[in-house]
Amino acid sequence: SSGGWHALALSRTIEGMRFCVALCPVADPLLRAEYLRECVQGTAAVAGWRVCHEPSVAGRMLAKQLGYWGDDESMRAAGEMLLPAHAVPTMLVLGGVDKNVPLRVAEGVQGWAHRTLILGGMGHEIQDAPPAANSWVPDVKAFVASALVGTAAATKGAPCDQEAP
Repeated sequence: SSGGWHALALSRTIEGMRFCVALCPVADPLLRAEYLRECVQGTAAVAGWRVCHEPSVAGRMLAKQLGYWGDDESMRAAGEMLLPAHAVPTMLVLGGVDKNVPLRVAEGVQGWAHRTLILGGMGHEIQDAPPAANSWVPDVKAFVASALVGTAAATKGAPCDQEAP
């Protein structure tokens, strides 16, 4: 959720970052706030959202989000910060029916992410506990291995298990 936003943001600022895997990231905090407001008002379905929280749940989530970001302008700036593509290999793992972070909230990042894995029928629970080894773990492992090989190649053949210079 919010940690996913921070992972995406840090992948832009930490020198030598080799990959980023973000689970259910609130990639556009303002769009998520708008979604939560629609849920509170009972108009999320009319507004085109495929999922919806109960108004009381959405209200609590919105209050926490506003407590962190402060206002709509800060949320807008945070989302816009993640829109330009960048070179760090990035994978998104999203729940297809996530009521906390609907798919639309990550669309801007999906446009440039190197890999997006949408788990059909799954919600925000995908980040509640470690996944079963035979679930989506092989997809993430393959992405990370590919990213590390690509990073090694980009750093003149440095072994994958060493930090890039």
